[in-house]
Amino acid sequence: MNYFCIKIKLGWCGVVGSEKGLKEIILPSLSRTMVIKRIKTTYPDIIPKRRLFNDFIEAVKIYFQTGRLNFRGNLDLANITAFNRSVYRVVKTIPPGAVRTYGWVAKQLKKHKAVRAVGNALAKNPLPLVIPCHRVIRSDGTLGKFSALAGISLKKRLLELERKTTDYTD
Repeated sequence: MNYFCIKIKLGWCGVVGSEKGLKEIILPSLSRTMVIKRIKTTYPDIIPKRRLFNDFIEAVKIYFQTGRLNFRGNLDLANITAFNRSVYRVVKTIPPGAVRTYGWVAKQLKKHKAVRAVGNALAKNPLPLVIPCHRVIRSDGTLGKFSALAGISLKKRLLELERKTTDYTD
């Protein structure tokens, strides 16, 4: 397991990967130390290695300039449940700048009553941006929750960034 920290306009991000691919993304935090502490809490024996993440680092920098993430690298979803993977597949179809509800995701899965389970799956999303859980909101139009260190304010900023830089309308 390896990691690397990335400095962006909003703070510090972290990325964790294995030989299988990208495993976890830590969204912007105020300090590099906070990101490393969070990574090492989960992965105590992890070591830094930038070159494994060059494509993703470039994609993140472009995302925070354009609102578009163009990353097609491998993902390591080995420890993700089948239900959560199915939720993530649906969420990946939501275009930048658009939002959908937790209920919409559940309906796409043909599990209409699984709204809470969808929310729980998204709260455990290890790959935000790649799996854009920030595009999922409550049925009343409010943003709901966001499990990133910066919380709901970051969810709002990501949506604003994508809406500002896209021609897509829902």
